[in-house]
Amino acid sequence: MSSSSKRQLPNVNLESTEKIRHLNTALINTENNLRHAQQNFELLKQIQQPASTSLLDTFRNNGTTNDGVLTSNDSHFDHESVATSSRRASSSSHQRSSSSKGVRFNDDVHGRSLQNLNQDIQSLSTEHGRLKHELSKATSSKHQREAPHIHDSDDEEVNDSFLARNDPLVEEIVQSRLDRRLQEIEREIKRDKDQQQQGDVRALVNELQLQRKLTTPTLNEEDKIFQARLLLAESNKQMYESQLLSTKRQLEESELNKTLLAQQVTQLKDQLMKSEFDRDKYPRDDELLLATDRRRRTEPDRQHDFLLQQQMMFSKSATLNELVTFKKELEKSERQREQLSDHLEILVKKCDEKDKLVAKTLLELKEITDNCDTFERQNTKLQRDLTLALEKLEEMTQEAERYAQESVDCQKQLADSEQKRDEFKIQAQETVKQWKAKVKKLEKDVDRHKFGSTQVLERNEQLVKDMETTKTQNISLREQVAKLEFDLNEAQATQNRLEEHFKRNENDANQFRILRSSHETEISTFKSTINELEHQLSTYRQRHSQLEKEKQHSQQLLQDELNHRSNLESKLKQAEQDIEAMNTSRSQFQQHIIELENERMDFLQKIKEVEFERDSLSIQYHSISKTLNDEKTKFQTKLASIESDYDELKRKLDTSKMEYTRGMKSFQVEYENKIETLKLQLSDEKARIGIYQRHESENKKDLERLQEKAMKYEDEATQAQITKLTVEAANEKNQNIRKEKDYQHSLHTVYNDITYCTECLSTDSDEPFIIDSPSGIRDDVETWLTKVKARLAWLKQELEIRQQHENKLRHDLNNALLDGEADRKYFAAELAKREVIIDDLAREKHNQKDFEREASDRMRVLQSQLSRVEGHSLKELERAKQLQNNDLQIEYDKRRALTEDEKDRINDRYRQ
Repeated sequence: MSSSSKRQLPNVNLESTEKIRHLNTALINTENNLRHAQQNFELLKQIQQPASTSLLDTFRNNGTTNDGVLTSNDSHFDHESVATSSRRASSSSHQRSSSSKGVRFNDDVHGRSLQNLNQDIQSLSTEHGRLKHELSKATSSKHQREAPHIHDSDDEEVNDSFLARNDPLVEEIVQSRLDRRLQEIEREIKRDKDQQQQGDVRALVNELQLQRKLTTPTLNEEDKIFQARLLLAESNKQMYESQLLSTKRQLEESELNKTLLAQQVTQLKDQLMKSEFDRDKYPRDDELLLATDRRRRTEPDRQHDFLLQQQMMFSKSATLNELVTFKKELEKSERQREQLSDHLEILVKKCDEKDKLVAKTLLELKEITDNCDTFERQNTKLQRDLTLALEKLEEMTQEAERYAQESVDCQKQLADSEQKRDEFKIQAQETVKQWKAKVKKLEKDVDRHKFGSTQVLERNEQLVKDMETTKTQNISLREQVAKLEFDLNEAQATQNRLEEHFKRNENDANQFRILRSSHETEISTFKSTINELEHQLSTYRQRHSQLEKEKQHSQQLLQDELNHRSNLESKLKQAEQDIEAMNTSRSQFQQHIIELENERMDFLQKIKEVEFERDSLSIQYHSISKTLNDEKTKFQTKLASIESDYDELKRKLDTSKMEYTRGMKSFQVEYENKIETLKLQLSDEKARIGIYQRHESENKKDLERLQEKAMKYEDEATQAQITKLTVEAANEKNQNIRKEKDYQHSLHTVYNDITYCTECLSTDSDEPFIIDSPSGIRDDVETWLTKVKARLAWLKQELEIRQQHENKLRHDLNNALLDGEADRKYFAAELAKREVIIDDLAREKHNQKDFEREASDRMRVLQSQLSRVEGHSLKELERAKQLQNNDLQIEYDKRRALTEDEKDRINDRYRQ
């Protein structure tokens, strides 16, 4: 600036002077604004409290108005905007006063930013003064050079306007510096605005969280504890933090133990507290109503109370009163805890007494259940014996049916064997007839051949005459040979068929032998089973009589059990009346009786569970009493520590009277936070007590409802068991009657099968069974057994007769088969001989043809000789020819004729 002041400054026009004038006015306004900001900052530094946010807001609003002044080049300060912004800031400060933690931290941040801004403003003011001094220096030197006759004026505005009118360089420098500095100020103000917005957002978030925590006190305990921890960490009070943590832990443990105790006591022993709860019903209901009224307070009322508390906090007497009230509330809570512990001890004693009564009743019920179990075991044993007897009876009836079916099958097989035997007999007769017819035919052929041999001589004489007839005879002989061949083939086929038939007969005979042996074994087994059946019938009669006696005995036992049950029910009713006399133990007795009646089979296990739960309850009671004593001691220590802290605070308040404006407010803030946390804890404890009382009333209602249901279920269960026992007895009786009927029916079917077998066999037997008048099985058992034995004896005799007859038939069949085999061999030999004869006849036929051909040749030779030789007569030629033919016929007859011995043997065989 010194170099610029030495330089010759040119003249400027009116526009530059106007700009400089406006610039000077702006600088004056900025000085005024900076002075006002400096005053505000000093006030902010003096007052360190939550209300400082309102001053900060006013300053920031002033900054925004100043920014507007700088940009619009407005000359006057907007007081109305400042007032409105201050009102707005005060309202926001009232809203943020509920969350003192966030406001304090934001105030610290804004305080640092304001210190920086103050430093910048001071530097700006010093620079502005220096610039102003240099400008005045430069203008004064120039004025002395150019116009020595003009004196310096006292008015700064005239000198500045005059100098500025002649110095454009100064105008540029000042304008650039001012623009640069104003930009820096704008950036600072924008940064402060952003920080203020962030702080407002954080304060709003804290307000919302606090409101949510206040509306839901059961869910915001951890947040409140966290807030208390932050406040304690801010105030560097580690001792209070550890104490609060320990109290929180103890409260949580006591709450858990109390909830466990409440659940278990309500499950097993809360019914004993009915009368006491009835006595304390009305005051507890009043407490519950008060608690619900406190919980149902609206949010505006809470905010109003909070504002009143904040206003009262600024006075020392209010804090002292709050501490005294807090101490009284702590003492009251300790007294309530002691009363609760005494009340719990009384309840535990009553529970022990009721446990003794329950144990006594449990022993009685145990004896009753043991008796019931013994009766049930006896009943099940009787039922098992009945089922075994009935199963054996069913097995015997099944065996009798099986034997009857086997006897029917044997009869069917015997009938089939007899039918086959008749068929074989008929077939054998037919074959014998066929063989006899064939033998007769062969005899006729033999007789015919005999007669032909006797007449050979006569025919030899006529052979020459009957040459033509011989041809016809040869043709007939050929036909007979073909017939004989056909007969031989048929005989061979019939022989093969007979062989196959004989083989089948042999197989059938073997099968008959096997069947016979099997029938004999079956008959023997059937006899043994009949004897066993007779023995078992006698045993079953005895067993049936025993079962009837046992049944009567079981019915008597059931009647005794029902009487005993009715006696037990009367005893239970008497016990209920006694329990009604004792108002405290009625519901528990009824509950245990219902449980024991419904769950008799699981009774021992439940007794063990109850004993285990009783031990656990006693252990829990001791642990709870210990925890309560520990809590009491800890609360006492805490109260002593709080009293000592109170004394320290009082001493500090006495010593810090001179520094009241600064120190007292900070102490008030700290102790307000502590009192708030402790009040919150007390309110939480009261809310927990109200919740416990509400749970107790709900448990009472549940117990009454369960008691009514238990009485209803007990009546239904007893009625259902009685009906079930009556139905089971009726079913067992019906089953016994049904099984007895089935047994009689099975015996009747066996008797009918035996009678049917005897009737079927008596129709074909030589000595039929004499059938008496039919009598039922239910009339007389001895007569029925005699009839069955008679029928079985007749069946045995008939089977032996049939077996003998079958053996005889088998012997005859074997003899017939042997004779047939011998005949077969004989006829085979005869057929072989006939085949030899047929072969010889074929050869002779061939020779005869040769002989005829030779004879024809000879005839031709003789005819030629007759023509040549005279003297030979025709008669001699014919005689020679006849002699030749006779010789041939004799040879042929010799070959064909049978010996007399063979003929006699064949005739003797077939005559037999």
